[in-house]
Amino acid sequence: MERTNSPDPLSPRPFNGWALDAALALDQALPGFLARTFGASNLTRQARFAAFAAIDLHHPDALAERLGRVVPPDCARGTISPLAQIATYLLTLRPRRILEGVYGSCPDGLVGLFARLGDSPISPDPHIYRLSWSLLAEPHHRERAKLLMETQGTVTAARIRVVSHLDGVLLRRSVLDHLTTPGEVASLQEAVRLIKSLVPEADDIRLGQSLDALGSRVGSHRSRIRSLATWTLGWLEGMQNAPVAGPFPKDDPDFRLLFGKALLEAGRRFRNCLPDHLGHVALGRRLYYEWTKEPGAIIELHCLSDGRGRTFYSAG
Repeated sequence: MERTNSPDPLSPRPFNGWALDAALALDQALPGFLARTFGASNLTRQARFAAFAAIDLHHPDALAERLGRVVPPDCARGTISPLAQIATYLLTLRPRRILEGVYGSCPDGLVGLFARLGDSPISPDPHIYRLSWSLLAEPHHRERAKLLMETQGTVTAARIRVVSHLDGVLLRRSVLDHLTTPGEVASLQEAVRLIKSLVPEADDIRLGQSLDALGSRVGSHRSRIRSLATWTLGWLEGMQNAPVAGPFPKDDPDFRLLFGKALLEAGRRFRNCLPDHLGHVALGRRLYYEWTKEPGAIIELHCLSDGRGRTFYSAG
């Protein structure tokens, strides 16, 4: 039998938002519930927040029934409203039992993870609670779960979201330490796809080794994103071909198509900003030609599409 009926010595810590709305509904059904939740430990609060996220206030019977499966036989049930039952169960059960009732299971590591979520409800997206359970409970997330559990200290909702989107060669600590949003994950995934399509030696082993070399999180978020951009451009220096065909034949003696290291080298010779446009070349947005006749010049072409697979060029 698991109970938490003894007074909690922690000072009350209010919370708000969606979690407060659910707690107020439960407090109306069982007065005193809110005050006892304000004063609960971080782990107990987070387990209750997970239950709040699962409540349908218009149809609370489902959650009451699930929690009722894990409470002691002598716990009040049936004679009071479903909301009052839920409140009673949440005050009676220990965090592990609450999570078992809410999700049907409490996988290894989930209690420890919830203990490191802090004392405030995850906001604005309460679905992160179920996502946390999914990462630790579902076999296809095993590597993601391992990566998430390597996090030291407080675990943020942003970190949980990022872990859930990592895949393939990006499923590693060095990447997780550099990203804070799913959008950043998507951008890096696109960068990896681009590198693989343009750089023959860019296999998962070499890419993974170079990502691990980025090291742990250091500096500001902006500096971490900048280091990933530098990593991407470093790989794109090894481009073996341009992603789009230019208007001049490859063997034209007067015009040399520039990409990869040749683009950087031409930038140094002409002392211009060509290296800054390596990304545009890799994405097929621009082409750069060197006019090899004296005195020499650089021609910039912008690639345009008519929407039917045909490419046109305009001078930069």
